[in-house]
Amino acid sequence: MNPFEIHPVWQLSKNLSLEIFELSKAFPSNVQLGLSAQLQSSVLEIQSSIVKAVTSENKAEILYLLKLTRQHMAALESQLRVATDLTHIQEEIYLDLKQVISSIYLQLTEFTIERVRP
Repeated sequence: MNPFEIHPVWQLSKNLSLEIFELSKAFPSNVQLGLSAQLQSSVLEIQSSIVKAVTSENKAEILYLLKLTRQHMAALESQLRVATDLTHIQEEIYLDLKQVISSIYLQLTEFTIERVRP
């Protein structure tokens, strides 16, 4: 097992990735190459940036990666809102996913304090 796999924020992001991929399978074919692909890309970028941050020893790099992760989280949330407005996702599911994104954000904040504080 890689060290990042035991980190709670990575586990949460992995579960979010699995949820997004499963959810986007049900999208109509006309949005599979657009919105579905964007959702999948954003969630994988979140997960990848977290892996890089968790395994980095460089404080400046960690801060950069966490900033990037937050940007991808904002993009994902925006894309989920569009998917919900287009009725590809139920409002209840959107709110649940938004809560997971908020939990990741809070864990990233705690991680930042732990790893970057002098």
